[in-house]
Amino acid sequence: MKTIYTVTLAAGLVALGGQAHAEEALAQSFDEALVRAVMQDQDSANHAYRSETLQTPLNAAVTRAVETCTSKAKKDRHRRLRFAAALGPDGSVAKVWSDSDPVTADCLSQQLLKVQLPKPPKSPYYLQMDMSLDTAKSAPKAAK
Repeated sequence: MKTIYTVTLAAGLVALGGQAHAEEALAQSFDEALVRAVMQDQDSANHAYRSETLQTPLNAAVTRAVETCTSKAKKDRHRRLRFAAALGPDGSVAKVWSDSDPVTADCLSQQLLKVQLPKPPKSPYYLQMDMSLDTAKSAPKAAK
């Protein structure tokens, strides 16, 4: 049976007082990172980077990470996994947060920290990922 991966993404720039700050400290928790990603996503200026530049390479990286991790931990294949991540100024994944701690989530965090994505317009650049792993379908699929 092949596996389907559903990935929902939201990304954007951190805006504090209407300005993004490169020297800003990273979020301290999943909830804080999620709030920052949601706030950033409200800025229409982030749309081009997210949809035209980031979406395709991020989906590819997440799909590879999910394939790697679910092959190691088949028992987690029916889990819903939520992540938030911050990109550094060069597009590297600086930090990954999760609201759960299953084996697959830990593996995905380790895999995503190795990823190099296109340089974001500002740093830190926050995004969130909501993944449902389901073995009942037959082809990999990523949703916006």
